[in-house]
Amino acid sequence: MKKIIKKILKHKYTQKFLALLIFLYIKFVYFTSRKKYIYESKDLKKQLQNKQIIYAFWHGRLALGPYYRNEIKVNVVISEHADGKLIAEVMRIFNMNIVSGSSTKNAFAAYKGILQALNKGESVAITPDGPRGPAQKIEHSNIIKISQKNKIPILPVCFSAKKMKRLRSWDKFCMPMPFNKLYFYFGDLVKPYENESETSESNYQSYLEAKLNNICFKADNLCK
Repeated sequence: MKKIIKKILKHKYTQKFLALLIFLYIKFVYFTSRKKYIYESKDLKKQLQNKQIIYAFWHGRLALGPYYRNEIKVNVVISEHADGKLIAEVMRIFNMNIVSGSSTKNAFAAYKGILQALNKGESVAITPDGPRGPAQKIEHSNIIKISQKNKIPILPVCFSAKKMKRLRSWDKFCMPMPFNKLYFYFGDLVKPYENESETSESNYQSYLEAKLNNICFKADNLCK
C-alpha cells in the first residue's frame, strides 16, 4: 500500500495538483497577513531596484521565497529529489524559472544553468545549505565562486512570522500561518569579487553563513 501511495504522489499530475494547492496556500498566507520589509541599511531598498542579484536564503526559509525578489526575472536552483520536483512546480506557478540540479547531484548541469541565467541578465536564487544540509551551514555550495566569477552581489534574505510552524524536517522548514504578521529581512549586499585572494572564498563563505544566521535571528526576535 505504501508503495502505491508513493507512486501516486510522485506522478506528475499529482505533483501539479499538490503544487497548485501549495501555491494557493502561500498566496492566501501572504494576502491575509500584514507585512513588514526590513532593510539592513538605509539605501539598500534603492540599491535593489532593477538590480541583478544572487539571492541567498536557508532551505528552511523557502516557503515565502517568491516574495523576496525584485523586478528582475529569477531562476531558482532546485534539486532533482522528489521534494525538489514538487517545489519546482510551485515556483513555476509563481512564474520563476528552474535550474535543475544541486551541489550533490548534477552539479555541472546546475552550474551551467546558473551561468546561462546570469549571462542573460537574470537573477538566481540559491539555498546554500540545500538540498540535504547540514541546516544553516554552507558546506557544499559554490555560491561565493559564482558571485566572484560573474561579479554579481549576493543578497542574504529571510522571513519570519508571528505564527509559524516548524516542521520536523532536516531544515526545520518554517511554514507560516494565514492572518499573520510577516517580516522580510534583507541583509546588506555581499560582494566577494571586491577582494579576491587565496583565502577569500572560504572567508566570504563563513561571512555569508554568519550573515544569514544573524538576519534569521533578528527576524525571529521581531516575532516574539
